[in-house]
Amino acid sequence: MSLLPDYTIIVQLGIFLFTVLIINVLLFKPVLKTLAERDSRTRGNEDEAEALSKKTEIKVHSYERRLTAARQRAAEERRRIVKEGADEERSRLDQARDVSVRQVEEAASQVAAERDAARADLSRQVQALAVEIASKVAGRQLGAGGAA
Repeated sequence: MSLLPDYTIIVQLGIFLFTVLIINVLLFKPVLKTLAERDSRTRGNEDEAEALSKKTEIKVHSYERRLTAARQRAAEERRRIVKEGADEERSRLDQARDVSVRQVEEAASQVAAERDAARADLSRQVQALAVEIASKVAGRQLGAGGAA
């Protein structure tokens, strides 16, 4: 053993530090930078995807509200049309009923008038026939009053 200090440890330590510095500059920093950029892009894409998801959700809710409103308007329109149809049907039935009642009343009055005319005609014919039969039975011409 010698009394001189062993500088190999210091030289090895220097080589180690130099190697760490070179590896840091050539390997660790670029890899860490690439990982940071990839993480940044991933987070950016996630943020963009989340923003698009929220935007889509808002549009879906808006569409659903408009669709619900359109369905309500369609239901109201359908009810209105059905009501108008029922009113129109009721009106036409009332008109038809009025026309048929009038026709029945007219027919009844015509039948009554024809009945009265037929009775009057039959009454005259009965009287004439009675006078004719009485004249034939009496053997002489009788008047409408019963004596000639």
